[in-house]
Amino acid sequence: MRGPLGVSDLGLAAPVVIHQRSDMAKPKLDDLLKLPVPERIELAMALWDSIAEPELQDQLPLTEAQKAELDRRLAEHDRNPSRGIPWEEVQRRLRDK
Repeated sequence: MRGPLGVSDLGLAAPVVIHQRSDMAKPKLDDLLKLPVPERIELAMALWDSIAEPELQDQLPLTEAQKAELDRRLAEHDRNPSRGIPWEEVQRRLRDK
């Protein structure tokens, strides 16, 4: 089942298709900030998914600090891969909170 912004009950964002009619007013940021927290989270996830498409990756360059952090995390994982948690487990833990 999907929430009001196209996010599944598993917390996974689904593609959101927004059809704007010319007679519909665009939501203002102040109005969006008044949404309940769960709906704001869904909106944030949908917005992120809209810019995290593989074909847009070249428009989202990493800083040197981000690259260094990713390298550090990968090296840590290489040293101790058993500390990693499968994505399904992360999802389960989030749902169970």
